[in-house]
Amino acid sequence: MSYDKNQTLCFCFDITYGDLEKKIKDEKLKSFDDVLEKTKIGLACGACKDDIQIVIDNMTNTL
Repeated sequence: MSYDKNQTLCFCFDITYGDLEKKIKDEKLKSFDDVLEKTKIGLACGACKDDIQIVIDNMTNTL
């Protein structure tokens, strides 16, 4: 799935898709649980959890 890297992914923490990609790369996060633990994204309202997994899957498929 493609997405606009400037589009907001998590409104609770004001994180874009591009921000999340950068955090995953910079912090070498490998899994959904890594992202939740290290960034706290997805732990407020939880509405972005599916989108977080999409970003992880997208990045995994391009490595």
